[in-house]
Amino acid sequence: PGSGYDGDYDGLDVPYQAVQRGHRHPPRRLSAWAWGHALKHASAGGPPPLARVLMTSAVRAATVANWRVAIIDAATATEVALTRGLRAQLSATLSSREVEDKLDSTHSLGPLINLAKSLGMPLPARICEDLKDPRNDLVHQGKDMTGDDVKAAITIAWEVVHRYCPLDACCQEPGSTQGD
Repeated sequence: PGSGYDGDYDGLDVPYQAVQRGHRHPPRRLSAWAWGHALKHASAGGPPPLARVLMTSAVRAATVANWRVAIIDAATATEVALTRGLRAQLSATLSSREVEDKLDSTHSLGPLINLAKSLGMPLPARICEDLKDPRNDLVHQGKDMTGDDVKAAITIAWEVVHRYCPLDACCQEPGSTQGD
């Protein structure tokens, strides 16, 4: 596949980069607090946030040079996060039924981006060029992607997910400056 993949997404090293690229990054260590907190969530039985599950899938796909899955999952995570952000924004002025009607008529990434822009919601500057367009090129034209395309798409997707699907405050490690 493509070139340019350096194993770093959103400032985090991605463990086990594809062997054919000649690089491997060891897994990041988790603190005892992080392990305990994860186990607490797992034992409670609730599912993790969908946008973050999709981002994990996108990063995993990128580590094995599965560019198509990486971009599609990153774009889908962005749709999920953006829909959540739009729901919150629209709920400030519309009834719950009007909000759902508006969102039901705005299903794909392009219209969601356009609606968010029309409402003045913050979005990454290159969301269309680096995420929406490559996703559409893959799905509708079968266009080949590169590692650089994937890194740009995942970076944009993480920006949207962090903004509109932040982790709950209880999930922030005490004393941590990293956030999510």
